[in-house]
Amino acid sequence: MMNYRQNRLKNDEPTVCAYCNRPINIGSAAIEHLVPESMRSFAEPEPGNLLFACAECNSLVPRDIQFIRYLSALMERHPEFHDIENDGLVGDDVRYRADIATFRGRKRAQKRLIIKCKSFAEFTPSRVRTTLDQLRLFEAVGDDVQLVLAFPGMLDDSSSTLFKEANIEVWDALRIFDTFEVQIADLSDPTFQKVFLEIRDRVSIEQRLIRRLENCPAGADNWIEYQNLIGVILKHLFSPPLMEPLVEHSDATKVNRRDFIFPNYADDKFWQFLRHRYSADYIVVDAKNHSKRVKKDHVSQLANYLKGAGVGKFGVIACRNGPDKGAAITAREQWLIYGKLVIFVTSHDLERMLLAKAAQGDPTKILTDIIQDFRLSI
Repeated sequence: MMNYRQNRLKNDEPTVCAYCNRPINIGSAAIEHLVPESMRSFAEPEPGNLLFACAECNSLVPRDIQFIRYLSALMERHPEFHDIENDGLVGDDVRYRADIATFRGRKRAQKRLIIKCKSFAEFTPSRVRTTLDQLRLFEAVGDDVQLVLAFPGMLDDSSSTLFKEANIEVWDALRIFDTFEVQIADLSDPTFQKVFLEIRDRVSIEQRLIRRLENCPAGADNWIEYQNLIGVILKHLFSPPLMEPLVEHSDATKVNRRDFIFPNYADDKFWQFLRHRYSADYIVVDAKNHSKRVKKDHVSQLANYLKGAGVGKFGVIACRNGPDKGAAITAREQWLIYGKLVIFVTSHDLERMLLAKAAQGDPTKILTDIIQDFRLSI
């Protein structure tokens, strides 16, 4: 932030801090430009481009820089992120300076991210408004960009809703820890490593997974994140007794490929029953991150992989909202004609299973109910 004074501003004029909303006089405030003077459009009115900050919030800037560097270092060690740039210029007509600009995902589905970093853990309403204004400036960069707020704290539900409505991803302390757990453990830092490791001790893994599921946006752009998350959740719930899954495995034709295949050699009553009743020597899972209901083609694709002499005749479609009418009919046909059982596990089902696990209950009871409801509906 800049500590100079504008001649036209009166030192005793009252205002409020743009970040904490506390009353201050302009004479004692630090002045920041929402868009740096070197990059703003001349058509942009200057008064609306000024922010005033109290001394306490102004002192956070060095900590912000430390957080930017720390998060960038975590991303550099993570295989999902590449071309990471700190304090880089983005945009064509008007250039804006991003705390972090990067790409996430594989080349066929990669997404450019522009990340705004805040080092404070508490978001007051005024901080929410100011941060939203700062991030909205980057909307002019293009529709192919995902805006992200990253900070080492937690948002209340109403603030989270405001960012979601603005299509801004929020990387709070839980999401950062869950995304970079391995990197955080390996990368020493005098401030932020401790912050994120304490999150691990305060919040159960089930709560973290539920929150990650809630925060993962539905849609094709986030299919990799959703697929990876489904794998993490199912491994936490069921491995053991199931063995570690085979990921994105295809059959001999190389045409049919499934997201996860869990070898099932378990002596547990539920998994043993599936093996004996449905030839489920393997539990086959597809993850569908569609905002709408699953279609019949998705059921047919999974059913084509299910073979009595192969993986067995039991498959799971993990999805947001369950099947549409056509998919439900196709699932019934696969069972009645071919003896192949395809069930749908929704986000609500996954949450119930995680809550059961957290309470030292049996998450397979949820699967039992899903199978029972399907069979009784025939």
